[in-house]
Amino acid sequence: MLWRALGHVGAGFYVDVGAFSPDADSVTRAFYEHGWRGVNIEPLPQRLAELEARRARDVNLGVVASDHDGTARLYIVGDTGLSTVDAAIAERHRTMGWAISAIDVPQHTLTGLLDAHLSPGQPIHFLKIDVEGHETAVVRGLDLSRYRPWVILIEGTHPNSPEETARSWEPFLTAAGYRSLYWDGLNRFYLAAEHEDLAPAFSAPPNVFDHFVKGDGEARAQLLQEQMNGLERLLAAERVRNGDLTAQIQQREQTIEALKAALAHQSEATALAREYATHRGFWEALFFRPSGRPKKMLRRLLFHTSGKPRKMFRRLVFHSSGRPRRPFRLWLHSAEYQALRGAVALAAPPDVAPHLPEPSQDAPFLSPAAAHLSRRIAARRARQTS
Repeated sequence: MLWRALGHVGAGFYVDVGAFSPDADSVTRAFYEHGWRGVNIEPLPQRLAELEARRARDVNLGVVASDHDGTARLYIVGDTGLSTVDAAIAERHRTMGWAISAIDVPQHTLTGLLDAHLSPGQPIHFLKIDVEGHETAVVRGLDLSRYRPWVILIEGTHPNSPEETARSWEPFLTAAGYRSLYWDGLNRFYLAAEHEDLAPAFSAPPNVFDHFVKGDGEARAQLLQEQMNGLERLLAAERVRNGDLTAQIQQREQTIEALKAALAHQSEATALAREYATHRGFWEALFFRPSGRPKKMLRRLLFHTSGKPRKMFRRLVFHSSGRPRRPFRLWLHSAEYQALRGAVALAAPPDVAPHLPEPSQDAPFLSPAAAHLSRRIAARRARQTS
């Protein structure tokens, strides 16, 4: 929704209060990758270190934004995005089995933080606030007569609940000339009166005409991470309650290690697939979709209507060594291609296949059909040389 409204801004500026991660569930990542910069406010030390490592153009602050200066007690809820300065919310998480720890961190008003880190006249194209129950204090600490974000995005429910919370902070925004114009069930979007021309961008939910790419690999990696964290908590609880139940503990430890390996594998595959989709050459962009699937004109060139490959298929798709050319790698390992009549069987694992090694390292990955083709080509060259 933000990209639909603000994607036309060439090098914009954002403020992310409760940034959490530079990658996972990040509202600002796509903008940063398109040349934007901004201020990230994240008090969790581990997450702040990740932001500092990945967001060199941004200002990254390890503080709590609130309605007054001082020190805040931050309750850390495991390795999740549920950490909060609200003791009651932290206690509810504790009763649900989460391990809770606490640290003291500096606390400042959002106006003071912006005064310290923004150049005079710097526009804020959007402000995101997601602080697990502390949203009202953040809004009260921002002077909206001095700083006028074009769009304000605020998490509008209690943590892990569909119960809405907008009534506690929305009056501050409406009194300052902001209009609530979109609600997605979790977040509320507000538009400044002086930027009413952006309102049409919020007239419909995300849809096919937004041309977004689903992050299925990242979703699977997140699911694996959650499963691993849940097993680790269960294992710790069993050790406390039952002592050393060796067989059960070893079994769960093995499962955790397997999940860790699967998570690392999925994370690598996801990063490689994202690299393939976002750093494509001219011909790849012309003939292939971001998913790696050839566009219709190329499919008609390569295949009969029955799905059988045309004669030029091997010449265009494979190197003389039998190794698939780079633009075709992602597609050749898809279920769609493998279901076609006469599909070449490839031995590499599907989620690693789009990124096969360079020619000198390809031999272990060649299928019998590709290896046979490679031997025939080599023999033909040998005859021509002799």
